[in-house]
Amino acid sequence: MTIVDSNHEDNELLESYERGEWHSVNRLQHEIKRYQEYAASWLEKNMLVYVTLPADDFEMLKRKAKQAGVPYQTLLTNVVHQFVTSAK
Repeated sequence: MTIVDSNHEDNELLESYERGEWHSVNRLQHEIKRYQEYAASWLEKNMLVYVTLPADDFEMLKRKAKQAGVPYQTLLTNVVHQFVTSAK
Protein backbone atom coordinates (compact mmCIF):
# COMPACT_ATOMS: atom_id res chain seq x y z
CA MET A 1 0.00 0.00 0.00
CA THR A 2 1.43 3.39 -1.01
CA ILE A 3 0.32 6.58 0.66
CA VAL A 4 -0.33 9.51 -1.64
CA ASP A 5 1.24 12.88 -0.65
CA SER A 6 3.74 11.18 1.62
CA ASN A 7 7.50 11.20 1.40
CA HIS A 8 9.67 8.26 0.39
CA GLU A 9 10.81 7.49 3.95
CA ASP A 10 7.22 7.32 5.20
CA ASN A 11 6.37 4.86 2.42
CA GLU A 12 9.40 2.70 3.26
CA LEU A 13 8.38 2.56 6.92
CA LEU A 14 4.80 1.65 6.08
CA GLU A 15 5.90 -1.07 3.65
CA SER A 16 8.30 -2.47 6.26
CA TYR A 17 5.48 -2.60 8.81
CA GLU A 18 3.15 -4.27 6.32
CA ARG A 19 5.80 -6.94 5.60
CA GLY A 20 5.71 -7.84 9.29
CA GLU A 21 9.22 -6.57 10.01
CA TRP A 22 8.16 -4.71 13.16
CA HIS A 23 7.79 -6.51 16.47
CA SER A 24 6.70 -5.57 19.98
CA VAL A 25 9.46 -4.70 22.41
CA ASN A 26 9.86 -6.81 25.53
CA ARG A 27 10.02 -4.80 28.77
CA LEU A 28 8.72 -1.69 27.02
CA GLN A 29 8.92 0.60 30.07
CA HIS A 30 12.52 -0.44 30.67
CA GLU A 31 13.42 0.28 27.05
CA ILE A 32 11.67 3.66 27.13
CA LYS A 33 13.65 4.62 30.24
CA ARG A 34 16.89 3.43 28.63
CA TYR A 35 16.38 5.56 25.53
CA GLN A 36 15.31 8.55 27.64
CA GLU A 37 18.64 8.24 29.45
CA TYR A 38 20.48 8.13 26.10
CA ALA A 39 18.68 11.30 25.01
CA ALA A 40 19.40 13.09 28.29
CA SER A 41 23.07 12.15 28.05
CA TRP A 42 23.26 13.45 24.49
CA LEU A 43 21.63 16.74 25.48
CA GLU A 44 24.13 17.19 28.32
CA LYS A 45 27.04 16.90 25.85
CA ASN A 46 25.55 18.85 22.95
CA MET A 47 23.95 22.24 22.56
CA LEU A 48 21.04 22.88 20.25
CA VAL A 49 21.52 26.07 18.25
CA TYR A 50 19.00 27.79 16.05
CA VAL A 51 20.43 29.84 13.19
CA THR A 52 18.69 32.02 10.64
CA LEU A 53 20.32 31.84 7.22
CA PRO A 54 19.48 33.57 3.96
CA ALA A 55 17.52 31.18 1.75
CA ASP A 56 20.24 31.16 -0.92
CA ASP A 57 22.91 30.23 1.63
CA PHE A 58 20.74 27.44 3.01
CA GLU A 59 20.15 26.02 -0.47
CA MET A 60 23.89 26.10 -1.17
CA LEU A 61 24.56 24.40 2.18
CA LYS A 62 22.11 21.61 1.33
CA ARG A 63 23.66 21.22 -2.12
CA LYS A 64 27.20 20.99 -0.73
CA ALA A 65 26.06 18.51 1.92
CA LYS A 66 24.43 16.33 -0.73
CA GLN A 67 27.65 16.39 -2.76
CA ALA A 68 29.57 15.34 0.35
CA GLY A 69 27.02 12.61 1.10
CA VAL A 70 26.16 13.93 4.57
CA PRO A 71 23.12 15.64 6.11
CA TYR A 72 23.36 19.43 6.01
CA GLN A 73 23.31 19.53 9.82
CA THR A 74 26.48 17.40 9.93
CA LEU A 75 28.19 19.61 7.36
CA LEU A 76 27.28 22.75 9.30
CA THR A 77 28.52 21.19 12.56
CA ASN A 78 31.82 20.25 10.90
CA VAL A 79 32.30 23.73 9.42
CA VAL A 80 31.67 25.39 12.79
CA HIS A 81 34.01 22.95 14.53
CA GLN A 82 36.78 23.57 12.00
CA PHE A 83 36.35 27.33 12.39
CA VAL A 84 36.42 27.43 16.19
CA THR A 85 39.31 24.98 16.52
CA SER A 86 41.53 26.53 13.83
CA ALA A 87 44.62 28.47 14.85
CA LYS A 88 44.29 32.23 14.72
